[in-house]
Amino acid sequence: MKTKYSLLLLVLVLVGLSSCKKYLDITPKGYVIPSKIQDFERLLNDGSNFRFLATDIDFLSDDYYFRSLDRTNFAETSQTRLYFWQPDAYLTREEIKYSFWAALYSNIYQFNAILNGIDKAEGATPARVASAKAQAKFGRALSYWYLVNLYSKPYNKQTASTDPGVPLVTANEVTKNLPGRGSVQGTYDFILKDLTEALNDVPIAAANAYLISKPAVYGYLARTYLMLGDYVKAGEAADKALSFNSRLIDYNTVYSNKTASNGVAYIGIKTGVTTFSDRLTVPENIFAQLYTYTGGMFNQPIAKTTEQLFDAKDLRRVFLIPYVEANITWDGIYTYMDQFIYVNPGISVPEMYLVRAEAYARGNNLTAAMADLNTLRKTRYRPADYTDLSASDQKDAIRKVLLERRKELLFKGARWFDMRRLNNDPDFGFTARHYFTNGTFIELQPNSPSYTLHLPESALSTDIQQNK
Repeated sequence: MKTKYSLLLLVLVLVGLSSCKKYLDITPKGYVIPSKIQDFERLLNDGSNFRFLATDIDFLSDDYYFRSLDRTNFAETSQTRLYFWQPDAYLTREEIKYSFWAALYSNIYQFNAILNGIDKAEGATPARVASAKAQAKFGRALSYWYLVNLYSKPYNKQTASTDPGVPLVTANEVTKNLPGRGSVQGTYDFILKDLTEALNDVPIAAANAYLISKPAVYGYLARTYLMLGDYVKAGEAADKALSFNSRLIDYNTVYSNKTASNGVAYIGIKTGVTTFSDRLTVPENIFAQLYTYTGGMFNQPIAKTTEQLFDAKDLRRVFLIPYVEANITWDGIYTYMDQFIYVNPGISVPEMYLVRAEAYARGNNLTAAMADLNTLRKTRYRPADYTDLSASDQKDAIRKVLLERRKELLFKGARWFDMRRLNNDPDFGFTARHYFTNGTFIELQPNSPSYTLHLPESALSTDIQQNK
């Protein structure tokens, strides 16, 4: 028996989102069925559209250290399952309610409601309709980007046409049959189509980084091509994004030397500095997304192996704070951030420099690759401590780019996706580790099926099979 639109039913039943019900046959109190162009635009600008990324994405990364987790005696939750890299991370009804799957498909439903209904809106003009549709396509593409990079195998050009993708839902009527999973290649083709079409009509600039603009679309094109291993196009898209905004924060203006309560010296954010906390004015933001928890990984422990990547003079250590417990000798563990600041897992200027630098390095343009890295690094060191990087060969250049990328994007939702695309690389592959308080660890081997999350059981049907 064919399942009827089970993904949307999953959202309706498990998430209970009024955003789904309010556009069906009832008008819940406090909501308006969109009929005017302004209604659709308000729906499009709903802040929750881009506040779907849980910090679970960073719990999966090998940058995270679950300091309180006793390997032999622990409560089983979605977070502990993620730390053990179990693909069945979300099992209970409550966990599925807050899973990536439910959040992203509810967003897709909302973007589809705009795309399928705005043509008939009162007061609609061709220009406003085109702009709204373009922004909705961007949001839908972004949602599918996360879905395919969480619930499908990492992209492999040789197998992408047969590896299962994610269901591509384009309707917003619950009576429509749900499409099957299709392929990874088909999902990426759909994402690229939405993003490319969005470029035509999204605004060139936006009033703030929370609104969709051309550089935001170029940023997600850069991310998409990077995942596909199309480095030429990734670099071109990153270059386009940087043509709109190439501003970098000079960390010399934000740091100060501090001492923790246990006497450990560290580099922290200068008291009174709001550079990172004013969400609307962070100069490096191209497109701002929010974690479901505004503070992101605030106060979360960092793996020692990651902390040791930052040399003592790297001013990005403002985000690495000694973990202090009363009357307990410091064990060398650092946590993320010494003050509650805004963290953007969306598109940023530093990320675009790093994408372009990797594209140059992959294309064996070592001079240009190092120039981009050094443009970024000059703002992350004191002048007296800074020395330009150079590369001895292509592999050395790529290795240096990947190291800077890991440090710059720490706990910004990027590492898990880099782990997926690089873990089995013949030159840069690795075995990831999660450590425990007793010094033991578990390993995530290259090509492990645990790099792909399992779909919720309630979403499965004859047309939608579980990942293996």
